[in-house]
Parts: sequence; C-alpha cells; structure tokens
Amino acid sequence: MLEKIKSIQFSLLKKDTDINEDNQAEFLKEKTASFRIPDEFPRDEESFNYLTEHMFKSLINNISEDIYDYLGLWIEYDEMTVDNAISIDTLKNITEYTPEGEVNAVYEFFKMTVLNYDSPLNLSLEN
Repeated sequence: MLEKIKSIQFSLLKKDTDINEDNQAEFLKEKTASFRIPDEFPRDEESFNYLTEHMFKSLINNISEDIYDYLGLWIEYDEMTVDNAISIDTLKNITEYTPEGEVNAVYEFFKMTVLNYDSPLNLSLEN
C-alpha cells in the first residue's frame, strides 16, 4: 500500500477527553509535521522508515514533553484518509524494550496504521 500514499501528517497531541466506548477521544494538536509524497519518492520501506523517523524528530525538537502525550498520524490515499493515535509512553516502551537500533517505534506505528487500510472493513472502498 505504500505506493498509494499521497501524504503523511504527524501531530503531537494532548488528550482532551477520556477514551469513550468506541475507543475514541478528543485531542488538541500541539505541533504538526506534514509531507506530501512526490511522484519520484521511492515507495520502499527503507524510505518510509527514514521519513517517519525524521518527521517525528522534527516534531519533538524544541518542544516541552509536558504539553503532549500522544502522537497522531494521518495517511492520505486517493480515496480516503486513515488516522490513528498512540501514546508517547507506548512509543517510549517499544524503544526501551527492544535491542538498540533495531526498531523505529514511530515507523512501527506507521506500519500498523497502513495495515488498517487493507483491513476487510475497507475492502468495499477500493475500486
């Protein structure tokens, strides 16, 4: 599905409401990084791994950790946008409990969100 991505947006979020029964909550956006994917961009995992890592690093550069507690992600395709959020503590735990340098937690979160595009619930949206 990497070849169908039109843009990626990450935002540092502050949770504004508790998570409801639909597993959703309201968030306030604190800082955002967006990247529109040019046609010539390599559509391989290595390129997206590098991109997501550097987008996240640019977000957390010069910002206080106490104003955000989640990372939001929006992936735009031709026919839809998929969104997701993950707690910063979860990202830190993924990094902490994996061998050094082996896992880019932000890219793993990105991959989980891309996989949602292929879920059986979304099959009817494809032409």
